[in-house]
Amino acid sequence: MLRGGKMSGCSRPTGAALLFFHMITLLIYHVQAFATSFIHTDDPDLLAIPTGIPSSIQLVDLRRNAIHHIDNTSLAALNNLDILKMSFNQLVYVHPRAFCGTQLRALGLNGNNLASVPDISCLENSLEIIYLSSNAIQTIGISDFRKLYVLQKVEIKYNRIHQVSGMDVNLGGSLQILTLQGNFLESLAINWSYFKGLHTIDLGQNQLVELTTAGLNMSVLDTLLLPENNLTCFKVVCAYFFLTLSWQNGDGFFFHLSTS
Repeated sequence: MLRGGKMSGCSRPTGAALLFFHMITLLIYHVQAFATSFIHTDDPDLLAIPTGIPSSIQLVDLRRNAIHHIDNTSLAALNNLDILKMSFNQLVYVHPRAFCGTQLRALGLNGNNLASVPDISCLENSLEIIYLSSNAIQTIGISDFRKLYVLQKVEIKYNRIHQVSGMDVNLGGSLQILTLQGNFLESLAINWSYFKGLHTIDLGQNQLVELTTAGLNMSVLDTLLLPENNLTCFKVVCAYFFLTLSWQNGDGFFFHLSTS
């Protein structure tokens, strides 16, 4: 009923009521997140992926354990798995079909003992981010990163990489962020014209002597990091300009390019 042009029987929620509603909303969110997560961390006695993880789980966090391998059955039933965190274990082996059956979007394998890039081709239509920093990877070959059509970020810092090949052909269409900081690269044979959407490149703390970036899409590139290398010549070649910067002392330099 309207009285005096105002609605009777209705009142604005008080501050206490709004706070209560907000707390209930947060509680529901955290309960739902907990229900779709499996977390088992910081256990030096955990040597393998636990069995019996519910198939409804979307996030598995197994960081800082002592797991040394991932076989082809441990994750096979987790067809809703979206994020897998296995950093700082003791991984030395990942089965070629370890991730088949999952829908992994983000994969964290930092701080393990992997000597090569694991076969992740099963994730061709889902994987967007992979972290492989602080392992023992020495080369990236033509067979690595195949058929990963939506991969946007590759981070392989602080490994032992001295050679990279095939990454341009395999990842050129989707990659946006490439981080190879802290390796042993003296040169980089990459055709940058394959990378249509690459906006961040980090090649710092390598042993690069010369770098030519012919084909870089300068309308997209935002950041190029080259600190602590041995560069005496740096060339950027693209449709917009040609730039050559040269140093005679070979001591290396910090270079940060911003086109924005």
